[in-house]
Amino acid sequence: MANYTQTLSNKRLAIIIWIIVIFFISVLVKTFNVQINKHKSYVKQANNQRERDVRLLANRGYIYDRNKDKFAITIKKDTVFATPYLVEDKEKVAKALSPILKESRSNIYEKLSKPGGFVFLKRKVNKSTADKIKELKIEGIDLYKENERSYPLGRNASQLLGFVGMDNEGLSGLELKYDKALKGRIGRLKDEKDAFGKTIPGTRGQYLKPINGNSLVLTIDREIQHKAQVELGKAIKEFEAVSGSVTVINPQTGEIYAMASFPNFNLNNYKKASKESMKNRAVISLYEPGSTLKIIPAAASMAEGVYQSDSSFYLPPTLNVAGKSIKEAHERGAVNFTLSQIVSESSNVGISKVALKLGKKRFYSYLKKFGLLEKTGIDYPGEISGYVAKPEHWYGPTIATIAFGQGIAVTPLQLARAYAAIANGGKLKKPYLVRKVLSPAGKTVKTYKPETLKKVMSKKASFEAILMLEKVVAEGTGEVAQIKGYTVAGKTGTAQKPKVGEKGYGDDYVSSFIGFAPAENAKVLTLVIVDSPTKGYYGSQVAAPAFKEITEFSLQQLNMPPE
Repeated sequence: MANYTQTLSNKRLAIIIWIIVIFFISVLVKTFNVQINKHKSYVKQANNQRERDVRLLANRGYIYDRNKDKFAITIKKDTVFATPYLVEDKEKVAKALSPILKESRSNIYEKLSKPGGFVFLKRKVNKSTADKIKELKIEGIDLYKENERSYPLGRNASQLLGFVGMDNEGLSGLELKYDKALKGRIGRLKDEKDAFGKTIPGTRGQYLKPINGNSLVLTIDREIQHKAQVELGKAIKEFEAVSGSVTVINPQTGEIYAMASFPNFNLNNYKKASKESMKNRAVISLYEPGSTLKIIPAAASMAEGVYQSDSSFYLPPTLNVAGKSIKEAHERGAVNFTLSQIVSESSNVGISKVALKLGKKRFYSYLKKFGLLEKTGIDYPGEISGYVAKPEHWYGPTIATIAFGQGIAVTPLQLARAYAAIANGGKLKKPYLVRKVLSPAGKTVKTYKPETLKKVMSKKASFEAILMLEKVVAEGTGEVAQIKGYTVAGKTGTAQKPKVGEKGYGDDYVSSFIGFAPAENAKVLTLVIVDSPTKGYYGSQVAAPAFKEITEFSLQQLNMPPE
């Protein structure tokens, strides 16, 4: 009996020993797993709760117009953030914040459940939202100041200026083109927090001070820009057009005074803007220029000594060119016109004769000289170049149709620059939008000056071309564009639009007027384009009145006294 009891005790002891051994083995395994296998993971979680790593955004530089009036500024906005481990009842807090932040409860709860010690709940909220958050006084929910881009004038120059994203990075327009100069350098702050989310003294680690961005002073005059947008909008509305653009430039320097497009959008609410409203049509839209191109072959013929402004032409009612009948916009009988009259009366037959005499190679070379087949090089992203087929691909009547602006596509800015070369004595200028770059302290970092790219024609030939364009306004198709006290040189354009996906031309038109003043010492050149008007379509009717209003206002704004 005693042996049996002894044996049972030994077995129980052995079981207890094995239990103890297994317990210690499991503890060792667990300890090994925690300290070795999952060491990095737990350290990371601990660091996430204890350490804070925050980006410190620099103040983005301002954008000014040429007179230092503000186009784009930086303001302070409150951003709502959470320290998740300090939020006790996450479900209750998510429920309270949801209607204030206008975010779903589940989305807020998910953010509050993250292991990190810092999480954005909503960035750059308005004052009303910030005040409501403050009133709640929830442990672990707080606010801090961030920079936000603001545009005091809303729609003024919207496509030109462009906009920035949530982290103040340029996304379009000049904000994108000059993003590196404007945004400055982002700073960084790393420190450690206690259980209450307070910085532990002496734990500040990496600290990189943000450096504020430089500012831009544009060539744009915001008053001229506003006038251009207003008058363009009136023309679009009155003639029930689809879209349009206005370009105002100093032909002597290449400085852009205004660049407006319709439709436009509010820069302070760009997320609701349509793609069409974001287009800066002056630099990214091609169109056939129609009769506004006629001055180019006329000027080329004088530059080459082929014709003079008073050279006489017999012009039949129609002209047969390689089997195609070239007609006038308005029926007429046979006439004798000078070269000057061909331009002022906008004769298709006459300018076709001029181009035929020039020949394909010379005509094409002047299209290139006037910069109509290449990008202007303006300091703006996304510019495209004009297009016309090379002369070897021109069939019979092509040279004639190009002469009056069909079969060639240009941007508004390219055409404006070409006319500027006539207005300034024959020099092709590089258009530009930024005059100066200023440091955060207001000192000039860089200055941009006028740049002549090449000589297009002699002063004599350009002067003769100016006189022709003066005659257009004085007694030709552009009489509506006359401005009291100033001589104006200009040209109307009424171009049929090509059919989309088909050959030939449809019933829609592009109406335009381009001109400059004072004619023989031009300081302002304006191009107005109205696309697809439905109540009238002649350039003299649709675009010339807007040209007159914009140009007259610009001359006054720039303190150009009447002649």
